[in-house]
Amino acid sequence: MASMNLFLNALLSFLLSASIVIISSPFPQGVLGLNEAAALPIEAGVPYYLVPLNADITRGGITLISLHGDSCPVHVALGDNTPGLSIVFSIIKINGQSYSNITEEEDVSIRIYNVMPDCANTSVWQYDDTRSYLPPAFVRINGENIGHFGTRFRVKRVTTINDEIDVFKLQGYRSSGGLLLPVDIGLYKNVLVPRTDNQPLLFTLLREVTPANNIAGYKSAM
Repeated sequence: MASMNLFLNALLSFLLSASIVIISSPFPQGVLGLNEAAALPIEAGVPYYLVPLNADITRGGITLISLHGDSCPVHVALGDNTPGLSIVFSIIKINGQSYSNITEEEDVSIRIYNVMPDCANTSVWQYDDTRSYLPPAFVRINGENIGHFGTRFRVKRVTTINDEIDVFKLQGYRSSGGLLLPVDIGLYKNVLVPRTDNQPLLFTLLREVTPANNIAGYKSAM
């Protein structure tokens, strides 16, 4: 735990000195928000970087890779570079309602910001909800049926470090006996997968003051 606190304190010092805004502190009425200095909610349609905080993870941010010799890099993974590719949340409309701020109780779709391989149709995240999770149902792009539970996620706050950095996890859904049950999104090696063993990927979110275009850094792995 001491080494984890040292790591988080070092991360906090770096973030405070960078040209980015820290996602932090609870926002009124359940909205996931930025720290008090920014006083802004996490917004739909705005690019954010995902920074992993698990003590045993030494990788950088989000990237796209190809698996098992596939030619198209559609699998969502943690790469070697920081901050990686940025992502955008979109709130899935229910009963025609539309919101701009992300809360813990709303389903969102996620897409890679401004980057998509030529071999993919969309940059929307999805996970295979028809396969057993052993072998893992990898999270990948190419999601087309937005609103189907294979493309639905929730951002959940896990804890707050030193009242400065909020720690989040992602949840998806799995079908069981006709019911949709929440399932954490974790890692299989370096690839994002649904996990039922209480080992979620923990992360914070960073928002650039002036979002830049993503630079694709695709590679093959595994």
